[in-house]
Amino acid sequence: MLLLEMREKTSYLQSPYRDYPPEATSGIINLSFVWWINRLFMTGYQKLMGNRDFYDLEPGLASGPAGERLKRAWEKHGSAKNKLLLPSVFVRCFWMKFLAVVWPRLCLTGFSFAQSFLIMAAVQHVERPMTAETRNRDYGLIGATFLVYLGIAVSNVHYRQSFSRVSTLFRGAMISLIHDRTLTLQDGLYTESAALTLMSTDVDGIIEHLENMNDVWARTIEVAIGITLLGLQLACLVGQKFVANSIGNDQQNWNLKIQKRVKNTSAVLGTMKATKVSGLSRALAQNLQEHRERELVVSRAFFKGIMWLNGLATLPRIWAPVITFIVYAIQARIRGDNSLTTVKAFTALSIITLVTTPAEKLLAVLPQLAAAMGCFQRIHEYITSDPVKDGRLGHNKALMLSSAISPANADEKEFTPRTDDEEQGVAIKLDNVTVLPSPKAISVALKNVSFKVTREEDIRRWPNGDQSEVGSKGLTLSGGQKQRAALARAVYSRQDIALLDDILSALGMQTQELIIARLLSDDGIFRQLGTTVVLTTHNLQMGRSSFRQRVGMPFYMQLYLVEEKIRMPERAASMKKTWDKAANSSDDPVNEVEEEDRTRQIGDLSVYYYYARIVGPFLCTVFLLAHAFLAFAENFPRVWLSKWTEAGGGQLPLYLSVYIALALAASMLVLGCIWVIFLELMPKSAIRLHWRLLNAVIRAPLSFFSTTDSGVTLNRFSQDMTLVDLALPISLMSLGQPFFGCIATVGLIATGSAYMAFTIPVTLVALYFLQKIYLKTSRQLRYLDLECRSPLYSHFVEVLDGLPTIRAFGWQVASTEVLIQHLDQSQKPYYMLLCAQRWLNLVLGIVVMALATIVVALAVGLHESTNAGLLGVALNHILGFNQLLSFFITSWATFETSLGAIARVKPFVETTPSEFRDGEIPEPPVSWPEEGAIHIQGLSLSYPNGTPALNDISMCIELGERIGICGRIGSGKSSFILSLLRLVNPSHGSITIDGINIESISPSAIREALIAVPQNLFTLLGTVRYNADIMGASNDEEIISVLKQVGIWEAIESRGGLDAILEDHPLSQGEQQLFCLARAILKKRTRQGGCQVLILDEATSNLDSETDHRTQQVLKDTFEGCTVVSVAHRLDTIIDFDRIAVLDVGNLVEFDTPQRLLAKDGLFRRMVSAFKEHGAR
Repeated sequence: MLLLEMREKTSYLQSPYRDYPPEATSGIINLSFVWWINRLFMTGYQKLMGNRDFYDLEPGLASGPAGERLKRAWEKHGSAKNKLLLPSVFVRCFWMKFLAVVWPRLCLTGFSFAQSFLIMAAVQHVERPMTAETRNRDYGLIGATFLVYLGIAVSNVHYRQSFSRVSTLFRGAMISLIHDRTLTLQDGLYTESAALTLMSTDVDGIIEHLENMNDVWARTIEVAIGITLLGLQLACLVGQKFVANSIGNDQQNWNLKIQKRVKNTSAVLGTMKATKVSGLSRALAQNLQEHRERELVVSRAFFKGIMWLNGLATLPRIWAPVITFIVYAIQARIRGDNSLTTVKAFTALSIITLVTTPAEKLLAVLPQLAAAMGCFQRIHEYITSDPVKDGRLGHNKALMLSSAISPANADEKEFTPRTDDEEQGVAIKLDNVTVLPSPKAISVALKNVSFKVTREEDIRRWPNGDQSEVGSKGLTLSGGQKQRAALARAVYSRQDIALLDDILSALGMQTQELIIARLLSDDGIFRQLGTTVVLTTHNLQMGRSSFRQRVGMPFYMQLYLVEEKIRMPERAASMKKTWDKAANSSDDPVNEVEEEDRTRQIGDLSVYYYYARIVGPFLCTVFLLAHAFLAFAENFPRVWLSKWTEAGGGQLPLYLSVYIALALAASMLVLGCIWVIFLELMPKSAIRLHWRLLNAVIRAPLSFFSTTDSGVTLNRFSQDMTLVDLALPISLMSLGQPFFGCIATVGLIATGSAYMAFTIPVTLVALYFLQKIYLKTSRQLRYLDLECRSPLYSHFVEVLDGLPTIRAFGWQVASTEVLIQHLDQSQKPYYMLLCAQRWLNLVLGIVVMALATIVVALAVGLHESTNAGLLGVALNHILGFNQLLSFFITSWATFETSLGAIARVKPFVETTPSEFRDGEIPEPPVSWPEEGAIHIQGLSLSYPNGTPALNDISMCIELGERIGICGRIGSGKSSFILSLLRLVNPSHGSITIDGINIESISPSAIREALIAVPQNLFTLLGTVRYNADIMGASNDEEIISVLKQVGIWEAIESRGGLDAILEDHPLSQGEQQLFCLARAILKKRTRQGGCQVLILDEATSNLDSETDHRTQQVLKDTFEGCTVVSVAHRLDTIIDFDRIAVLDVGNLVEFDTPQRLLAKDGLFRRMVSAFKEHGAR
């Protein structure tokens, strides 16, 4: 009957249970020996694994229901002010899962303490003579040994597997809750880096300590069993309490620095094109590296706490035997009895080991609890942040529309119809140009909508038509293309109300007129849909009666007096909406899709060598020697105790003094090993790796950013650097100690019997094949775990970047569904890796069971030749050998998988294309360009698919000339500017400035020598002072003077002056343009020599006509005598330039003075006529 009950019955299951993963349908024997995962190990051993090779998560581990359950529990209990609230809500929500852990943990405790009785019986057996009466009982020791160690292995598997399920549920539910609260945050209250840090660093930090925190009750029971032997721990608790009080704050401070660095990195990655255009890439790279160094300085306090934590936690294990035998020696001297029997010594030592091991971990829980509570507190603050409400978004036009989406605290009446909001800085998902949230959209309807907002020839010129990838956050789209994609999305959503916030600012007048006619006229699509449209714009012409008559809009409101009515919050944070695009390049695109690599399966020794070179030979040598001496100091005392018992317990001064010296050396070496790893080795490697990674990103061509998801790149700076900072050094320390400890332990176990030496080669061979099978799979699981996190990161970045759009379209549910899909996909390798570790624990437990059984069997069978002291040494080492061996192979696997961060950084650094070429002049003469003469000869540029962007353009721009560049969208204006700045490399032709071919100069040097103001507005994280003068070359008076000159100082002063934080006091689109112009003027004033060329790419497109005219005069006066190249779709800004270049479909169709071009019937004349017809702004 038992066998029938044990037999699995999966073949009889009906749908949907038939499709459940094997773990969910396995019987008790299968689960106890983890047989169900063997197929996964076979797959990992035989081939490269992919997402399809994983088992699905069983329904009980699905992230969606877990997140919804935690959300309901939080909404029910989350109003209380208690920093323990979040963990308590989780425990109450999943209390049944925690209860499932209790029984196997109690079994593990019972089997563990049975070892001390087993050792006592085995040593007594060897010391007394063998008789017929005791023979059968002694042989029973073999069976008892087998059952005890098998019980340890199986109960350990059940306990850890049950808690793996708790950890997986915690990760899924907590990330889901963070995402849910993200959707309700005020716009700009947090940047995407905050959410990324919480769902990665903080959640992982809690999980790392979760099992130990849950294990407190079991450790307390284990310690209580032998508490009389552990008076030492009372003194340790005082020190642990002191460390625990500070380590939580230290980790929280470190995490805040990590968040700040990731936030800055995210901002730079998001504005990479504008950063390169402005010539700031090297300065910003240095700034990010300084953030990294400051972050690691802050981490030293945390790691010093870790050092003292481990030092104090190891005191019971190291000193409890010493104190015990000192007390014994004192009592023996008082009684006059110096005898120390082997049974007494090694039975006492086994009990001490069984008690001090949990005591050590129990003492370590206090600081771990403090560290985890710091992470809980940060998550708690995030999810209890104020929900969405009105906030300052720049000008009051934008605030009016924002209030319609997020009910404002305004004095006006509220209204709540369905709305559809499109802002100036639109969020575009990484996908093709399809603008629909649902994959089930009908392509015919999509094409119809797209036609309303764009031109068919524009779509045809995209590399893959309407299936072209737009890049992360629409990096490959121009400003006008982004706005038209957002409009198409708004039209297709068929909302009752459409709120359009200056959505036409990046479009030329002809394109604006075309779109207005198609969307807003009497027969426009919005009229056909019955959609109410509210449009804000700085184009005052749209308020004239002729415009209203043409488009059929009876009302128009000018927001001149609204400013006094709207209450501005003291601190209104706004997320930066502008994410720059990458231009099309002739370079081959670099797709950031990780190629399948055999090193995932078999490892790569070059990664070890790469990391060792970064660390340096000196620190590597110190690391190895320190751990070797530590293994000696920790293991030799047992041998010394054996010698002492053989001497009958005499010569107390000699034996006790050596015993104490070894314990003192072990304590000092523990601190020394931690100091070397965390305070010397880790900071050195972390700084160097970050710089190599950052340097590779900064030197990458623009095409790299157009084809690489920013979430993947940001993952390298967040998750991979976190692994380098914490997981890698911890695994390195965890690897060093058990590696040398296992060598010493195997030797000491072999001393239990002369014949045990023959088992060593067999054991080593078994362990070799075990690690080979395990590591081939675990490496891949860890790699895939890291890779599956990237879509999560990208999703969080896009959600926070596009919160207004998501709310306007009502995409919260769709965003949650996408999150759950990505989360469940990332949970698969995460959970499978935990299961693989349980399988490893079981197999190692069986290996230890075999060794212990052989030792006892040899002691029973070879009674006469067995030394009781050496048998005691062997069995005492077997006590911890299971955990030590498991710890070693797990640490090896963890170290290899943590090296996955290095394995990802190494090929990235080595294979990421660079825009720099061999033979380039790193730095041109300081005075270059001294005159500013630009000669362009036969310039041609193509898209990656071969479609021409520029065709054989030639022109000579004399020194001091002002050249205007115009043409409709897609004519090649941006490509022309990118060519001047060497952001793209031409397929044919050349560009020389002051007689020097720019291809002979490094790209960064060119951009630093020229002054360029990009089309894409950008400000960086930090103060106004830092943003205005990133190089730090100007004093406050010079900065204020320039800000006054461009007319923005009053707005800056009202926000707090030069010390104001821009992310807390965001600038409007127009203010950002003025600020970028001020930055250019400061560069002109402070750069020594050169800077005789000014390049403007739609630099005033968001300014009203009055401000624009004033700004144009400021630029004319400031850059008098400089060569100016200005791209504009507002022709009145360049009508007084010396010459005008007109581009059309990549061809230079006209190039002459404005007067001559207007005198003949050409494209420029028609453009000016159309501009005047619609009205100058």
